[in-house]
Amino acid sequence: MEIAVHGLSFKYKHSEEWAVRDVNTHIAQGELALVVGPGGSGKSTFLYCLNGLIPGFIKGDFQGTVTVGDMDTQATPISTITRDVALVFQNPETQFFTTSVEEELALGLENVALPPSEIEQRVAWGLDLIGLTRYRFAPIYALSGGQKQLLALASVVVAKPQVILLDEPTANLDPSSSEKMYRVLRQVRDTLGTTIVMIDHKIEAILESIGTDFRVLAFKEGRLILDSTARCVFSDPNLTTDIGLRPPAVSEIAAALEQSGHSIGLPTTVDEGITAICRLLNGSTSL
Repeated sequence: MEIAVHGLSFKYKHSEEWAVRDVNTHIAQGELALVVGPGGSGKSTFLYCLNGLIPGFIKGDFQGTVTVGDMDTQATPISTITRDVALVFQNPETQFFTTSVEEELALGLENVALPPSEIEQRVAWGLDLIGLTRYRFAPIYALSGGQKQLLALASVVVAKPQVILLDEPTANLDPSSSEKMYRVLRQVRDTLGTTIVMIDHKIEAILESIGTDFRVLAFKEGRLILDSTARCVFSDPNLTTDIGLRPPAVSEIAAALEQSGHSIGLPTTVDEGITAICRLLNGSTSL
């Protein structure tokens, strides 16, 4: 599903400040969009506008339009939107409804009355996707923090939603678990064509795990101040710093080499940087 946002502004009830102001953007079907910005910049508010939590559940002054596929989020019941638009929170504990891994994966499928054979197939697929097959019958409390977050993701992926929204899903994860989460998201996008919108700030890990095939939406004080490709943003240390993020180390190295008269192009990942430096050493300056 594609997402279209036109003139979106929202002010929470009893607040004098607009949480988001005059946001316009379009996210194509199957695209991954990374939402970044400092605390209080409107990132989560923007995300909750995409699945109808705002204004359907969270009230305030809502202006503009948000459409997901052919659904206007103001006119469509949340129960209808959430059949196709899933949300994964930062703390997985807030969205578990059962006590075991298998039951958690099967619950949503049972609620939509899928045949038992289809439920069995999807549960097995979801467990394999996140690498938790051996924990199928384990209690959720026995899982590590990273495993719980992956389970939370799998519990929505098995329903095969057309859009997945993630609100800082790796904030409490170690580097290894974060990279696993990003690899799973890339696989979901590539195999199912799912549209993914994610709030996250672990830029280098995302670039190494997903590559540069994603969009960057940068917010500041409620406004969308930058909407561009990952390669454009993260290959330019000045641009990355301007939106409040630390540039990838490889792009900082490339900029330093450029200033010293040794161009290696615009690498954004470690592999690209190594390749570019090897070419430079071999007498070529192109990436």
